[in-house]
Amino acid sequence: MRDDDPVEVVDERLELNGAKNGRQMRRPTVGVLLSSLCAEGTPVLALDMAKVWQRKGVGLKVFTFQDTPADLASEFRYAGISVESLSIRQRGYSRFPSLAWHIFELCRRQRFDGILSFPFGWHSYIAWGAALAGVRVVVAHAGNYPPVGDSAGVRKLRATIAIGEMWHPRIACCSDHVRSGVAQHLGISLSRLHTVYNGIDFARFHSQAKQPWQSSRPLRIGMVARFETHKDQPTLMKTIRDLRSRGIDIQLDLVGDGTRRSEYELLAKQLRIDGAVRFLGVRRDIPDLLRQWDLFVFSVSPDEGLGLALIEALAIGVPVIASDVGACREVLDCPAHGMLGALFPVGDAGQLASTIMEFRNNPDPWRDRAARARLSVQSRFSVEAMSDGYLKLLDVT
Repeated sequence: MRDDDPVEVVDERLELNGAKNGRQMRRPTVGVLLSSLCAEGTPVLALDMAKVWQRKGVGLKVFTFQDTPADLASEFRYAGISVESLSIRQRGYSRFPSLAWHIFELCRRQRFDGILSFPFGWHSYIAWGAALAGVRVVVAHAGNYPPVGDSAGVRKLRATIAIGEMWHPRIACCSDHVRSGVAQHLGISLSRLHTVYNGIDFARFHSQAKQPWQSSRPLRIGMVARFETHKDQPTLMKTIRDLRSRGIDIQLDLVGDGTRRSEYELLAKQLRIDGAVRFLGVRRDIPDLLRQWDLFVFSVSPDEGLGLALIEALAIGVPVIASDVGACREVLDCPAHGMLGALFPVGDAGQLASTIMEFRNNPDPWRDRAARARLSVQSRFSVEAMSDGYLKLLDVT
């Protein structure tokens, strides 16, 4: 079996021997829905959370809409987590009832206690299938601020969500910023929305502290993000061009993949910085890469939901500069520890360049702030806290 082959489904619905009030007990089981097993974003969240659930005695099975990409298939397999692809191949509107039917059949066969849907919007059709099969609770993960710049897209999302509202799916927003946006733009009452911060496994980020930058070598900057419209790598690339034109020795690593990667690779050539920019693709050694960078820049649009990569950089102790949007400010402006990084106006390459120069000319205050940041994120963004939050919403605590 190849690493990217879907994992065969093994029924983990175990009846546990032992009595409680004279009845046999069985462990609760949750079905988790993902678009794919790409090594980014929500599939990584699901993998980390599933490992915690296993330790807590919660059974789970993961289902993906598509066979590929399957970057994380071997890691799910190694963790003993079953994965099955639904292979939703229909196009157009026919794929929606097809998804509901697939979920109905799955839930009727597996008798799940709850369903967690990471795809948002699609959860409405998942809720229909699950409810008709007798599943008590469906939770949807809202990971991005509504795309307010796309009025047609917002209307379509509102209509899709309305389809599933009769089943009252619970919506877990990855930040208060997303929660307020979903309420404001998608017409869902705040009382029905819950904030569950995305979390990381801090054990992966504490083995070795970040070494400070030495002015005797080039300044290395990194960003981890998908190449999609709600990110803003172009502003960062223009900043690199401007700094290099001033004679600043600076290098940029861009980690991730997405629909706009080819466009951005072409942009690097047009800006004549292709020799200073590395497109590293999808990586699973993010902690090692973060330790190599002197600055982490998170250049994004207002649609950003939280920024898991931003939290990972803070956990390592890399000084951080981020776009001044609601999600980034929520992470960086900590009441207990103060401002944990620097912010710059969205799309302002000139201000970003000035902020980078502030770090380059006087890095010591940035190191102190990075040390405070490591303490802050541990208390707010752990995978254990995220796991407990979702189990509570799923009523399987």
